[in-house]
Amino acid sequence: MQVDENFLLRTFGRFGPIASVKIMWPRTDEERRRQRNCGFVAFMNRDEAQAARDEMQGVSCDFMELEHET
Repeated sequence: MQVDENFLLRTFGRFGPIASVKIMWPRTDEERRRQRNCGFVAFMNRDEAQAARDEMQGVSCDFMELEHET
């Protein structure tokens, strides 16, 4: 399984309408060595975003743990 924008749309879309999804892919060798990518999912509604954040915090996805920052 590959985590890409479509995967994030399918995974988080069950919580409500999504305004945008963006994955920040590594651009330098240093970023690739860290093996830590980040992505952003923006919801249309704050309550749905909160529900997604609460339920998905710490869930493993393709060997990556989902975290949120406020």
